[in-house]
Amino acid sequence: MSYKPDFRQEIAKTWPASINDSLATADWGWEPEYDLDGMTRDMLHQLALKAARRVALSGKTGAGVTPEAVQDLLAFKAVA
Repeated sequence: MSYKPDFRQEIAKTWPASINDSLATADWGWEPEYDLDGMTRDMLHQLALKAARRVALSGKTGAGVTPEAVQDLLAFKAVA
């Protein structure tokens, strides 16, 4: 895979490398809903659901997406 950054890369370079949410936590009682692991599990689960819908709607698989692979991805959230 290859890509060529466009003008948005310069914008992204100005963003902080990390975000300090301590004031939001203190002022609003804000707490993150996801950590990196939780976000990854949810993302894979949502992708599996999308793949399952595509397989169900098309009645066929493609790009290596088999019903078994979809089931494996759906099960990932439950065991991870």
